Amino acid sequence: MLPNTIHDEKALQNALGRIDKEIKRAIRWFSAAGGLSPTFETDVQRLEWARETYLETLKALALISSLDQEAWPQAEAVLLSESARLCAGIRAASAAQNSSSPLHFIEIASSITSFEGLEEPVRAYWKRKDSGGYRLIVQFGPHRIAHQLLLRDWLSIAGVESEFDYTRPGAGGEREFTREISRQMENGVQWWGKLDVVNCFPSLRPGHFGWLPISRKALRGIVFLPKSTWVDIDLSKKLNSVGEFLAQQDIIPHAFTYNDVVEASHKLVRRGLPQGSVLSPQIARAFLGRELRACREEQCVASFVDDIAVGSKSQSGVKAFQERLRQRLLALPAGKVCLKIDEIRKASSGRVEELGYRFDPSRGHGDHPVHVWPGRKRTRRYGDRLPKRLSEAEMVGDDLDAVTAKFTDQWIAGTPGWTLVPGHSRELAHAIAACRQLEFLNGLHPKYKPSPLKPVNHGLE
Repeated sequence: MLPNTIHDEKALQNALGRIDKEIKRAIRWFSAAGGLSPTFETDVQRLEWARETYLETLKALALISSLDQEAWPQAEAVLLSESARLCAGIRAASAAQNSSSPLHFIEIASSITSFEGLEEPVRAYWKRKDSGGYRLIVQFGPHRIAHQLLLRDWLSIAGVESEFDYTRPGAGGEREFTREISRQMENGVQWWGKLDVVNCFPSLRPGHFGWLPISRKALRGIVFLPKSTWVDIDLSKKLNSVGEFLAQQDIIPHAFTYNDVVEASHKLVRRGLPQGSVLSPQIARAFLGRELRACREEQCVASFVDDIAVGSKSQSGVKAFQERLRQRLLALPAGKVCLKIDEIRKASSGRVEELGYRFDPSRGHGDHPVHVWPGRKRTRRYGDRLPKRLSEAEMVGDDLDAVTAKFTDQWIAGTPGWTLVPGHSRELAHAIAACRQLEFLNGLHPKYKPSPLKPVNHGLE
């Protein structure tokens, strides 16, 4: 077993089940889209054979292999087999279906001959974050996606994951993250701290992953983006806003040009783990899980990629964990990783906030001894998005009341950690939405205004 990973029979079955589900979904896509091919029935049979063979081979590899760095040659032979390449090809073609035909999977599968650098170019674009600023996203082509999927399959069955992280497949996401913290509060864990890894993906380098059971060439050529890769930077009407963002970070001069933004984007896209890769989230989770495992003693730890919650029955226990993790990340030989450490708070104060949720054990109800609800930032983000939606709806003549109600229901559904209080929470959410709608109708929003060309009922009669 690989040091500092998790691996057991249940985790192996979950990993195989997820891979099987992905392949079946891709085959269904091919069955729906590739019916005009003269070899359609033969291709489907071939894909079903590949799926069954690949899963059996992966299971045998996990049971026979020592799952350490010395296992890579054996793993590579499996990943380059015909069944593996076909399964990767059909999944990659399905993922890139906007630019790929169903039969493209055969070409993709044939191109997988090694895990070294690829010639396929990539596209990079800036995506606005909910919290403000921008994130540079890399859009990969089907050939790179296929290689990434194969490496992810291998790392999954090798147990390269974080048992602390609730974004991993089957962990339950935000709902289970908040439930775990609530359970620990019920069990007397009173002191809680919040940590955030600063620029998590951009901070991680190949040297941080020397312990992974893959070759150096696969690490640098598939997990990371090699310097030789052609990158097409797509600014798409974001030149000024992205330029201002980069200037605020002192990356480019305030009097920037188009070339300044493009050159900075080219440098940043190769810095750290590429965001947009199907492999990067798992790699980042595994890295942080390894560090959290080394620092934890009696503390309760839960993470959501780069957001970390740590709880203890004593304030000193939280402080000790925070300091151990901070020192360990700063001392990494491959390059330091920085933490943002927030104030330690007591659960009984009702001021503990993790992942944008507030926790209060004194306001529990029904089956929820700890009440969890969206914090100020989450609520503000919702309030900032609603006027934009209303502005778009007004332009096409939609009913604004209906748009507000639907958007509010979507907000509630998209906040799964919220322990909704019957007769209170939904009504409160709709009251907040009504206030935002009224602000928009009266032209009080700084950016989005009602159309002056149409008479508007301001709701003031």
